[in-house]
Amino acid sequence: MTVVSLASGLYCQGEAVVAAVAGATGLAIVTDTDLIQAADSLSGMGTEALGRTFAARTSLLARCTHEKEQGLAWLRLALATRLAANEPLLLAGWCGLLVPRAISHRLGVCLVADAASRLQAAHDAGLPAGEARQAIERSDKDHAAWTRRATGLADPFDPALYDMVVPMDKTDPASAAACIVRHQTDPAVRPTEASRAAVRDFLLAARVGTVLAGQGQAVTVSARNGRVTLTIDKRVLFLARLERHLRSTAMGIDGVTDVMTKVGRGFYQSDIYRQADFERAALCLPDSESREFTPTLSERLEREESGVRPA
Repeated sequence: MTVVSLASGLYCQGEAVVAAVAGATGLAIVTDTDLIQAADSLSGMGTEALGRTFAARTSLLARCTHEKEQGLAWLRLALATRLAANEPLLLAGWCGLLVPRAISHRLGVCLVADAASRLQAAHDAGLPAGEARQAIERSDKDHAAWTRRATGLADPFDPALYDMVVPMDKTDPASAAACIVRHQTDPAVRPTEASRAAVRDFLLAARVGTVLAGQGQAVTVSARNGRVTLTIDKRVLFLARLERHLRSTAMGIDGVTDVMTKVGRGFYQSDIYRQADFERAALCLPDSESREFTPTLSERLEREESGVRPA
């Protein structure tokens, strides 16, 4: 069944839309908090440490212990485990950005709004204007850093990340939910044999990722039909030795049939610049005070809307 993932900016009426979609579809709601708790059960890291994975800033201790890398790996495994159970899910939060594009039966939705609407919503909730502005700015910075870690893109509201971007300053929760429910049944987001196989690949890659993250390895993991690709994202002195170690470790994990290693763009960056990338991502968002959003559909949903099928 199609999985809906719904990321919402702070004060963009996310809770109301989630409740309406769940009520209309019967999808089980899985929040970021649920996945943090599941990841804690798998890893024993603690919910506070896992929660810090979402924050823009990284403490010196966390950098030394690779806390965020481990947290991200265990959150991936928690998410992959839920997806592999083939349940009807509504992923309510930002962990949905961890779902690979190859899992095409995920309908990705982002709820946004202009600054004035968000400040008004905060005011209606009883928050003073100054505090509301700070809370929104802090939340957007955290979401930017998380998006960069999860996807490589710095803008958490980038339409390229989603099938639907819904400006909540131009619609109401009931209408937004109805639009999401309608597109949830589009053929473009129905499960296929290939998308189900991609879930199994995601689960295997996540399992390998937790092992390597636990060793402090800066490696991106992908898998396809048991074949695992490890992309080395950090400069090392003895590359060949590291590659042998990575291959040996990964081959010892059940389900892995072959391992390939390669170097990624991060291999050519220093540690200082790599960390600065994530923190700079949180500081380089478009000006939220003047930013406006328009309703957006992905190409595959637009084809469904127009009745055009890919050749």
